[in-house]
Amino acid sequence: MESAMLRRAVAPLLIAALLAQCGCQFWSRFKGIGHSPAPCTFNAGATSQEVVAHVNRNVAPPDATPPLTAWRSTGVKMKVGGFPSVNGTIAVEAPHRLRIQAAMPVTQADVADIGANDEEMWFWNSQDKRVIAVKHEDLPYAMSQMQLPLEPEWLMEVLGVAPLDPGEFELVRPVTDAGHIDLVAERTMPTGQVVRRIVRVDACHGRIMEHRLETSEGDLIAIARLSDYRSDPSGQYTLPHTVDLYWPASRMNLTMRITGSITANPPAASDALWTMPNRPDSPRFRLGRPPGTPVRRSSMEQPVLRSGMEQPVLQQNAVPFDYGGSSARPFPAN
Repeated sequence: MESAMLRRAVAPLLIAALLAQCGCQFWSRFKGIGHSPAPCTFNAGATSQEVVAHVNRNVAPPDATPPLTAWRSTGVKMKVGGFPSVNGTIAVEAPHRLRIQAAMPVTQADVADIGANDEEMWFWNSQDKRVIAVKHEDLPYAMSQMQLPLEPEWLMEVLGVAPLDPGEFELVRPVTDAGHIDLVAERTMPTGQVVRRIVRVDACHGRIMEHRLETSEGDLIAIARLSDYRSDPSGQYTLPHTVDLYWPASRMNLTMRITGSITANPPAASDALWTMPNRPDSPRFRLGRPPGTPVRRSSMEQPVLRSGMEQPVLQQNAVPFDYGGSSARPFPAN
């Protein structure tokens, strides 16, 4: 009963975030690909290491261009399932930082606040009122309780601020001319499940079309489809402006469209951007491991100190995340 209640309360929040975290590979790794179709320029006969180097161009440039380690946008439209779209602001910074905020139109009343820093993740919405927090070290337990395939390393790759490891992937070419090639690797998720990662690359332009997570039997766990590639205002990076995320097991899908400008590698933000909100009308609850449960960390997670908010999140009367239309507030000033 408590596990089912927990899934209803938190699952929509987690999905909306780490995925909007707004998810998808917001960032293509390629330069010079405009909004209109262009002649094929990619060498479809490239080796796996050459393909990985090509798709890593944003985060590991071959020239003097600064690597892409962070980006922000104050103009993003997000849509979950059949709910109306909501206007939002998004910020992401390697290796763990994320912030998504949304507000109601006209009144500018806050609707949602979803974020992560080097220590924890949090989720808040205006109807449930509670700030729900999860330490990175407790993510495996949270995932098993809510049955959500949230793989932090994969999300950072999808969001375009973490490079692919050329030593992990092998190149798989389709038997027929399907117009794409696949980079395939195995990864162990925080829960201990071994999954197959597939990065589908356009064989014509070398752009990432999809990020997929599949079980070892080939069943789809999650997919991020990327399209509408455009250069950022600086002309140094090219990124998809439409990202579609889907999780079959929970039947949840998230579509994100970047309608405003994007700032790549912005100046360092104030600590407030990466800090859990302190709302007087919103009690804090931590989703953590039961006492005595061993800690299991993914390869990206670092040991962190636990402090405060040790009250469990297993509460009743949870209200699902509401995606009524909104217009977002700007990020906190630097």
